[in-house]
Amino acid sequence: ALVAEPPPEFNLADAAYTTQVGRREFAQRLVVVARDAQGLAQGLAQAPQPARGAGGVWRAQGRADKTAAPVVFLFPGGGAHFPGAGRELMRFAAFREAAQACWDALPPDAPPDLRERLFAPPSQGPADAAWLEAPARAIPALFVLEYALGRLWLSWGVKPAAMVGHSAGEYAAACLAGMLSLHDALTLVVLRGRLFEAAPPGGMLSVDLPEAQLRPLADAAGVDIAAVNAPDLCMVSGAKDALAGLQQRLAAQGVEARRLHIDVAAHSRLLDGIVDAFGAGTAQVTTGAPSVPILSTLNGEWITPQQGVDAGYWVRHLRQPVRFADAMRRLLRELPGAALLELGPGQGLGSLARQNGAAATQAVLASTRKADAAEGDLPVMLTSAGALWTRGVAIDWAALRGPGERRRI
Repeated sequence: ALVAEPPPEFNLADAAYTTQVGRREFAQRLVVVARDAQGLAQGLAQAPQPARGAGGVWRAQGRADKTAAPVVFLFPGGGAHFPGAGRELMRFAAFREAAQACWDALPPDAPPDLRERLFAPPSQGPADAAWLEAPARAIPALFVLEYALGRLWLSWGVKPAAMVGHSAGEYAAACLAGMLSLHDALTLVVLRGRLFEAAPPGGMLSVDLPEAQLRPLADAAGVDIAAVNAPDLCMVSGAKDALAGLQQRLAAQGVEARRLHIDVAAHSRLLDGIVDAFGAGTAQVTTGAPSVPILSTLNGEWITPQQGVDAGYWVRHLRQPVRFADAMRRLLRELPGAALLELGPGQGLGSLARQNGAAATQAVLASTRKADAAEGDLPVMLTSAGALWTRGVAIDWAALRGPGERRRI
């Protein structure tokens, strides 16, 4: 049992510690995340598998084979961030230290309020959401959260067999894999955010159509395919009036299209005016081959050592469509039993993984809550750690527990 808030009258932390260090591990495993003894009893009594978070209790179960399931880190891209994501995880030293390392490595032109506001208590108003909508803040903020989550999972002994980053999420993957230093990665995400604000205003639509059906409609409307997220789910990007016209035509055909809360036409022709400036920025950073395999969402292929040292890769990555569906198709074919672990705000990329064919029996896990959920990030993170353990992944329980004495009981 992992404990979010152990009350003094019954120390669940001591109970968890005792099972971790004083019991032999079996193949059949169960983990319960609870806030008190009543919740623990409820989690143990429920069978077979309750809904995650039902009654304030979280639970995961599985079978650990002799070979642990490989873990794949998934990093969401722009537009996924929401106020408060990751704030509750600042209690963990590895997360705090990673955030501090980011603050120390920020370039001089980074938003001056990023350090003070990213993990600050909420203002209980729309100001927090509006603050995150500006690309100059949103893209670096996304990177800091994803990088800190990566460092936290690594400190708990969870080592990825592969990584996939959706659009801007690929910077965190590249940094954790050694393609980019922390300073260079932050330099690029700050530059990307600043240039996005200099680009002509635009927007994005999520459309429930395959690429082949959507492309002629997008071409006729004067917008671009920005992402292919699943076999029947794409995003288009362009000027707002052109998107509005396309949305009306799609509605007339009975096709759903949803506007994203973003004022940038990412991966579209509206970025052509900033490509050269971004290219000049990429020429100033040092790139290297990844130490962990990364599936590129530029082409759906594994990043090669040659691409790793090619600064021009990031220019093409900025402008061309996101090929997340292609990357997932290859990933699920080559690592069919992998546990997919989302590192970022919310749980949207895990949902896209399921739409791309992640099996019902496959673990698709999150690191933070959904934007509209009330439970906080801590139980989500602990439940995912437990779910990995039920699949044979060796968790460093001492690192997860952190400093402080525990009793054998």
